[in-house]
Amino acid sequence: MALNKLTTIRVFPNDPDKKATHGNSNWKPYKGKEPVDLVLSKDTRHSISVFQNEDGSMDIVINERTIDRDYNAADNIADNVRQGGFKKIAETVEKPRIMLDDDNIPF
Repeated sequence: MALNKLTTIRVFPNDPDKKATHGNSNWKPYKGKEPVDLVLSKDTRHSISVFQNEDGSMDIVINERTIDRDYNAADNIADNVRQGGFKKIAETVEKPRIMLDDDNIPF
């Protein structure tokens, strides 16, 4: 699964007498540095992450979970592996195995 970042919500510490520990009454949706209309679809799964900032505020990041469409089907595992060390392992897994009959085992 790939994640497509939709927006970040920054919330700030509230007064101790409030029920909510953090809030932001002036938030607008942005994607990057541009304001956007934000729509969450009922048919899409989302990933929510909360990060504590040094100033006591928190960032709430909303990501849309998407299918990684960069996958190309291949006849063997090694064709889709790009990292050198893992490619050797994938090539080893792909090697055909020799099946031995019980009669051919030398012990």
